[in-house]
Amino acid sequence: MSSFLLDVMEGRYTTSSTIFCTQSKQEDWHAMLGGNTQAEAIIDRIVQNSITITLGNLNMRALRNPLMKYKNVKE
Repeated sequence: MSSFLLDVMEGRYTTSSTIFCTQSKQEDWHAMLGGNTQAEAIIDRIVQNSITITLGNLNMRALRNPLMKYKNVKE
């Protein structure tokens, strides 16, 4: 999968905009992408000239359903 993502990022780098939406923290990306030089290349292309918007621990399900605040279920 990381080879495919690297090909996509290489093709779009400096020519097109790309939006990434993730629930993972940015510092966890390297390990999730395999922790190798390919992962570093992908992250470099994503982070270079990027704008990062972090929403924190916002949980829309809990906001919509007040009963979820009291459940001990991981989503």
